[in-house]
Amino acid sequence: MSKRLHSTLKGHADDDAIKSSKSKLNTQYFLLKSEPDAYSIANMQEDKTEEWDGVRNYQARNFLRSMNVDDRCFFYHSKTKPALTGIVGTVRVARTAQPDSSACDPKSDYYDPKCTDETNKWSSVLVEYEQTFP
Repeated sequence: MSKRLHSTLKGHADDDAIKSSKSKLNTQYFLLKSEPDAYSIANMQEDKTEEWDGVRNYQARNFLRSMNVDDRCFFYHSKTKPALTGIVGTVRVARTAQPDSSACDPKSDYYDPKCTDETNKWSSVLVEYEQTFP
């Protein structure tokens, strides 16, 4: 919706409906991939929320940085039996990107030895469980 159109709609009795449809139009959709042996949709359902960290690919990091609260993500199981590989559920973005603390933690599997608190180039988002597909 353009700023001009939005300003002409302001003040209508159905402002909430306009805001709701506008937010639906702006929703982005992403694919989050995880090996079910490491972290599955069942783990996500049990935990309710999870810090999506450990991403060490620049393009994927940029996608994390472009995520907004309430964007939706398809949860994908990879590297599993062919019958079980695929999209297994959905999550939503609950918090936008922030520096990924696992990058600076020497005990983490995702440690980046070049990382410092001042030069942390990696990001993470908080995601919240929505549903599991049958």
